[in-house]
Parts: sequence; structure tokens; C-alpha cells
Amino acid sequence: MDSNYILSFIVPVYNVSPYVEQCIRSLYTQNIPREDYEVIVVDDCSPDNSKDIVIGLQSEFKDLKLISLKENVKLGSARNIGLQNATGKFIWFIDSDDYIQTNVLREIINELNVTDIEVLHFDYLEFNANDETIIPYKSHYELEICTGAEFYFDIHEVWWQKGVEAWRKIYKRSFLVENNLMFADRVMYEDVDYSINMFAIATKVKHLDIAPYYYRNNSLSITNSTITPAHLKYWILLVLRCNKLQENFNINENIDPRFDELIDNFINYQIGCVIDNLRKFNIENRKMYYSLLGDVDLVFIRKYVSLKKYLYLKYPVFSF
Repeated sequence: MDSNYILSFIVPVYNVSPYVEQCIRSLYTQNIPREDYEVIVVDDCSPDNSKDIVIGLQSEFKDLKLISLKENVKLGSARNIGLQNATGKFIWFIDSDDYIQTNVLREIINELNVTDIEVLHFDYLEFNANDETIIPYKSHYELEICTGAEFYFDIHEVWWQKGVEAWRKIYKRSFLVENNLMFADRVMYEDVDYSINMFAIATKVKHLDIAPYYYRNNSLSITNSTITPAHLKYWILLVLRCNKLQENFNINENIDPRFDELIDNFINYQIGCVIDNLRKFNIENRKMYYSLLGDVDLVFIRKYVSLKKYLYLKYPVFSF
């Protein structure tokens, strides 16, 4: 799908009516011609009037594209659908409760045009959703073009601070498509294994010491919400995906071996979080977790925990 677009914004929308207009307007308040980029909104069956707000904005921004899904597929799947419909040379995933700086695209596009990179990584500004207080990014550094592994294990920041968020990077579309880099379908916490996989494969990554993105610290967001049995289910599914990713890495001699240890450490950490939260649950919540887990095979977890903890993860309605 060739086009004249340099950049495609992909904006999944779900239950963000207070924020979505600010997000979309920020994408159009830029210092490059609008014909150089496209904005694709994917409405993931939002239960509020977010879709209506986007439709209203289409009268002002004639080239604003809206894809309306017939069922809720969650954030990762919505991004995948946006990617499948994008035609720009580069892709920027934007969370619809966030926004980008005014007149920032010229600097970014200039960088993309003069460097042959697969991933451009940058900093961000965090702001409180209640009082709009801006929190500057804590670390400042710049890295020239390097491999994904060299970037990921660079000493300036630990991996989980710089590598997880999908919106903190701009990707070359051909790099994503040729490597089949897609988010896990219909899950939560899809950014983690996606980013590990992406950096393990990437050969041309650059980090810029700029902060074009405003991240909204929203107390109602997934990452800040009360832990429920569903969260624990999705943590287990994330661990399962990481385990399969590790198996694939182990048979690929081109993957830096440091990723093997990183995944081991992350799986241990995540399993520990599941166990700690299970212990805080009452019996009804533990039964719900057990029901949600269904036929998920937990055998792979056995190598990370004692038999007692494994049995507790598998049968939390009993005491061990």
C-alpha cells in the first residue's frame, strides 16, 4: 500500500469522551502539511459518545479516518486493525486519552527523512489528569543509531522505563509488516511482550532527547485501576506469551542472549505479583480467578516456582 503519507497516526478509542477531542486536535495542530500524514481512529465499540465526538470532528478535519468495529477487541487488536489500514511510511500509535505537542512534527519528520531507522524512540511529559500538572521527564540522553538490543540494555535507563509503551516510539511500517510485529489479540498488557520482541529484532534504533508526547496519568486507566481477578488472568496470559517468546528466541542465534535473562526475571516478577494479589483476595475473588483461567495450561510456570506455589496458582480456592 504505497501512498504519499510520511506518517500514519493510529488512535484506538474506547470510553475516552472527555479526552478524545484534545487528542485528535493535537494531531492536526502541527507545522507540516496535512497531506504529509494521516490520522486513523479505531472505535473499539466505545460505550460512551467518543465515536460521536470523532464523527463531529470529521466535519472540520475532512481527511480524518474512522474505523468502527462491531465488537470490542481491546487495545492491541485495535492497533493491529489500524496498522492494516495505514499507508504511511512510518507509524505512531497514540493513546486517545493522551496528546502530542503543538508544532512538533517538523522536527520529527526531518529526523525520519534524514536517517534510515526502523524505530525512533523519545521521551514524554507526564501530566496529572486532575490538575494538569506537568512532570518533566527524569532522564536526558541521546543515542545514535544502534541495534534494538544495544538500545534496550543501554545503561541510561532500565528496560521497563524506556521500552514498554507502544506510544513512545515511531516505527517504520515496512519493518513492522515484514517482521509480522502485531500485538496480542483481545488481551491487556499487550505492550510488554510486543516491545521486547520488537527490540530483539530491530537493527536500527535511535533515541532522541525530545519529549513530544503528553502522557495522562489517569486514575481510571487500566494501569491505575483496582486489581481484579481479570487483571490476574491477563498477567498469567502475559507470562505465557513471554515464555513462548523466550522459546522462539532460544532457537534464533541472531537474538542477543541477554533477552533470555530479562524474560526470566520478568516472568518471576509477574508470577510473584499474581501470587501476592491472590493472597489478598477473598474466597469469591479467588473462585472468579479460577473460573476465568479456564483451560489455560500453567505447566510452564512450574520451573519458576515451588510446587506449593504452583498448586496455589492452579487451585487458589484451596489452601496449601
